[in-house]
Amino acid sequence: MRLWHRDIIRFLPKGQLVSQWKELGSVFKNQNKHILINYIYDYPKSYLYTYSQLVIDEFSRRGYEIKKWDNYNTYFEDCHEVNYDLSFDEQNDEYFEICYWNIKEKYIRGQKEFSKKEWDRIENYRRERNERV
Repeated sequence: MRLWHRDIIRFLPKGQLVSQWKELGSVFKNQNKHILINYIYDYPKSYLYTYSQLVIDEFSRRGYEIKKWDNYNTYFEDCHEVNYDLSFDEQNDEYFEICYWNIKEKYIRGQKEFSKKEWDRIENYRRERNERV
């Protein structure tokens, strides 16, 4: 279970993006505990709401349809505040690199639906991001 770094969401292949929504759905329904996501419970619900909105926006941008909203609606029935700061301390530069290398391994191993052109977009973004940091 993983919450991808917020800056990588827009680069995820379809399979990873769909899986991210499923993992979020599991958090919404069961409030799972897992070493890679436990930190989200230390923040106001608005942080996870905003993160979820990034995933939803990416679905929309790509023309994908989300079919299951019930767990999302139940979990956030008392929270509709978007926190544009979205400064999870854990979603820092180091975590970006961890996610980058994780997705790079998937690309190197030949994940379907991940073209050279799509990978180059991630590489260019990472290069530009590192120049700013």
